[in-house]
Amino acid sequence: MTIDNRAWEEVLAVIAPEVLNDFYNPLVSGKIILEDKIKDSDTAYQDFITNETHMSRGFLDNLHEHGELDKEIAARGIYKHELGHYLYYPKECSKLMFIGHFAEKQFGEFSKE
Repeated sequence: MTIDNRAWEEVLAVIAPEVLNDFYNPLVSGKIILEDKIKDSDTAYQDFITNETHMSRGFLDNLHEHGELDKEIAARGIYKHELGHYLYYPKECSKLMFIGHFAEKQFGEFSKE
């Protein structure tokens, strides 16, 4: 494997429009926020309030260096995964109410997390 010396910001700028195009340009900004460390999981997440994706620099580094993935492949895979949360998230009120009702019964006090 060849080590890619490009900064993650440069890689994300290349892959973001490509991934959005793969998903027929959903109504998200395409902004990927690169963080040094993400609280709790330190991987990546989709923010449903801002519709922005957050990625951990350390997580991407591990995928590239230890997982031996090309930087673009690692970033593209994470971005596609996180956008999938947005794309398949139920947006209709009736579905949200039903899932919320089910979550309360299933998960009790943890249902709001």
